[in-house]
Amino acid sequence: PSTILRVREFGGLSEPKQRDAFEISRKFTKALGFRGGQYVSSSWADDSTTSRKPETVELRFRSVSGSNQTLIQKDTGWAIRLKDNGSADNYGTVSFILSGSAGQKEVSSSLLPVFDGDYYSLMLQKQKVETNLFPHSSFEQDGLFNPPFVTASFGDRAVGGELEIVSASGVARTGTNSLRHINNTDNQSSYTLFFNKPSSVSSAYGTAAASLADVSRGEVYTFAAFAKVSASAVSSVGRLRIFELDSNEDVVNWDEDDDTFAQKGTPTARALGGIKTSQDVGLNETEWQQISVTKTIKYPQTAKLGVRFENVQPNTAIYWDDVSLRKGTVNTDGIGDTFNYNLFVKKYEAGLDRAIYASKTTMTITGSNVISQSYNASWTGSGDLFIGGSPSDQFGNQLTGSIMEFRLWNEPLQEQHFDTHVANPKSYVGNSASSSYYSLTRRYSFDDNTALANGAAIRDVSADQTDTLAGYAFGFGGVNTFENVEDKTKTMVPNYGPNRRTSTKIRIENNALSGSGANLSVNKRYDVSSNDFAPLDSPKVGIYFSPTDVVNEDIILSFANLDFNEYLGDPRDNFKLQYSELKDASNEYFQKYSGKNDFWDYMRLIKYYDQSLFKQMRKLLPARSKAHMGTVIEPNIFERPKVAVQRNHPSFTQPQYEKNINLTNFHFNDNSNNEQSHSVFKIETEYPNYEGTIEKETSPFSLPSLYRFDYNSHLDEIATYVSASVKFGTDRVFQEVTGSVVENNRLSDLNLEYKYFYTSSIDYMRSQRYTIDNFLHLYSSKSLVETDLDTNYQHNTATRRLFFEGCKNTKLTTTDGDYPVIIRTTSPTIALPTDSADSNLKVVDDKLK
Repeated sequence: PSTILRVREFGGLSEPKQRDAFEISRKFTKALGFRGGQYVSSSWADDSTTSRKPETVELRFRSVSGSNQTLIQKDTGWAIRLKDNGSADNYGTVSFILSGSAGQKEVSSSLLPVFDGDYYSLMLQKQKVETNLFPHSSFEQDGLFNPPFVTASFGDRAVGGELEIVSASGVARTGTNSLRHINNTDNQSSYTLFFNKPSSVSSAYGTAAASLADVSRGEVYTFAAFAKVSASAVSSVGRLRIFELDSNEDVVNWDEDDDTFAQKGTPTARALGGIKTSQDVGLNETEWQQISVTKTIKYPQTAKLGVRFENVQPNTAIYWDDVSLRKGTVNTDGIGDTFNYNLFVKKYEAGLDRAIYASKTTMTITGSNVISQSYNASWTGSGDLFIGGSPSDQFGNQLTGSIMEFRLWNEPLQEQHFDTHVANPKSYVGNSASSSYYSLTRRYSFDDNTALANGAAIRDVSADQTDTLAGYAFGFGGVNTFENVEDKTKTMVPNYGPNRRTSTKIRIENNALSGSGANLSVNKRYDVSSNDFAPLDSPKVGIYFSPTDVVNEDIILSFANLDFNEYLGDPRDNFKLQYSELKDASNEYFQKYSGKNDFWDYMRLIKYYDQSLFKQMRKLLPARSKAHMGTVIEPNIFERPKVAVQRNHPSFTQPQYEKNINLTNFHFNDNSNNEQSHSVFKIETEYPNYEGTIEKETSPFSLPSLYRFDYNSHLDEIATYVSASVKFGTDRVFQEVTGSVVENNRLSDLNLEYKYFYTSSIDYMRSQRYTIDNFLHLYSSKSLVETDLDTNYQHNTATRRLFFEGCKNTKLTTTDGDYPVIIRTTSPTIALPTDSADSNLKVVDDKLK
């Protein structure tokens, strides 16, 4: 059963190139049982936000009977059902049926053991079709193609690695081929060429192109691919990038587009870069993971688009497959448009902490004629939903099994977020930070424990409670058919800081030596561990009651894919008591709360628990752990303490004074009808010239001078500034007329530094010259030269000991004035007195209080 006692482990902050952190835990919940004659009805109507029908249907089900059964249907327009394979086993398929004027169209998943009594996750997604701009998305070619890759005749295909289309068992997701990307560096990322064709090297590539599409400002493009690692590597990290290119296929702007919280279409102030990078996605050898990145074109000079694949982890190989580059589009309910109806079915295996079955099938309706439009109309038309199947059995028998977490979304939910729901059924992460509130239009969790009378209401628990639509149960006959469900869930934890919860501290990692002649060195590391790509672990462990923990858990379920560090550090917040963008994200979540949580009721409840439990728990913890026990009062993860640089923001005014000036001469006139001709203003100027001579013998520029600040040597103004004073330093300065100039320094005998060489001045100006990363520092080559830089450790005792000699302790530095190490030799036959009792029992008085 569920408990309010929390047991938490913690890890550290995730750095770039590190894998996501997950929390694995057991959850106790409920599901609604169906016995072949029950259903829950609801309406199929336009969403109040988009004025369109839902675009994603999602649910989790299990079946215990091998027969054709309906999971959900909309009248006679469409249905999702289970189909038995007709054999004496538990295998079958999940199919989507769409009705039209020419009959029914049906697509089915691959053969799966859907009648094994375990839970499967299902998603039906309706998406308007745009042409895939990436050629040969499944790499069914004999060799690399252009664009976007460098073909064999051009030499290098990837920076820091190798690129090749391969065909072998288990390397392809679709078809037989995939793109193998090997990172053979020791400590850097590898990326594909070429994502741009700068003018300085365009002649080297001939007529080859880097761009995949012609674009214009304001358009949105999504670059996506599936990836996994080779069987020889336990894990790796993959990443994708999109580049805005000008008409010459050069990158328009090298800054990163940091539009991570573009809620409701409004980008952040930092969203001005020409490059957009996906999240770093951890990969393994058994499961295909989808990586995607979406970019809005920002610059008016952008004319083309480039893409790049990246293998972040050194000495690993990644397989890429099912690649797509599509122009963003807004779904419609127009029956004349072309739509894909994508059916996803997946099963999560708790023992392996991953999905072991996955299937995706697609039905395409073109809408090009009256017949095909009738199929789209079956989806866009209003009607009634029957969860568990209609009593009329148009598509099959009513369900014998269970359903939990039925959801309708007003946007096509991306597969990567569906995968999060597969691993944790209670997660309701959407495509954006605001999707959990604005896009999840209906949610029946079926997490209840009550008898259902005929027509009993099923509560809609979607986040936005201002517009809900209840379901109604029929055929349950006043019986409680809710079933207990125990799930082992895997939840992605947001990167929200050093006290980040995690439970993946036991990892199987592989190490590698960098370089064939790697030797031990005092200043260079040659051992490379996969553990370097995992977030830091912390010895902190918590066993406590916390009124805030349930709020944090719900935040994680709805905002798991956010990097909270993106919302911190805006210099405009220096004089504020909060982080503006983090506050906006917090408001997106807390807008679903209509009141405050009463923490005092919680405190009164837990005082009835026996607190001696924590004393017993402390004895079971490892000695190195840092235990936090009892009742923990803490802020939620959206709250960050912040101290303003100063409470009163510096302010200034620009005063503007106005006065009327009479420019007329009427007051000089004898006749009021005439005006004098002379001007009101008289303008006079002068340009004085001064001449003088300086005698060489007495020239002040040839001799040093002594300056006194409280003395004026000018005889005519000797009394001026006589009270001047200096707060810091002396009141006089002896200074040479011309300063000394140091032209060269002594070169070091041992130290060397890099000298960089560039192909053009443009590459030099665009480079970040304080890094050796060739992606940021655009040098063509580098070499070591003598340097005048030196640590001068030999002149500093503390530095010399820190670097080489080690810290020394003598009689002069010990606290008792004796030798640091004292060795006393005693005979083994001599009895030495001791103050402790001869017993194994040790009593600590303060523990008994």
